[in-house]
Amino acid sequence: MTELRTMLVVLGMVLVIMACVKSDRVRGWRASLYPSGEELPARRSSSRASSS
Repeated sequence: MTELRTMLVVLGMVLVIMACVKSDRVRGWRASLYPSGEELPARRSSSRASSS
């Protein structure tokens, strides 16, 4: 039980960290690994409002 609880706490911490990482940092990291890869489209919150 203690191992399961520890694993769930670690998983929760990883998910919180992933949620806090900014998309620009992810794009920069991805570009450094795969410089020839396609560019990801920018995510805009206003695009949903204007399309409705």
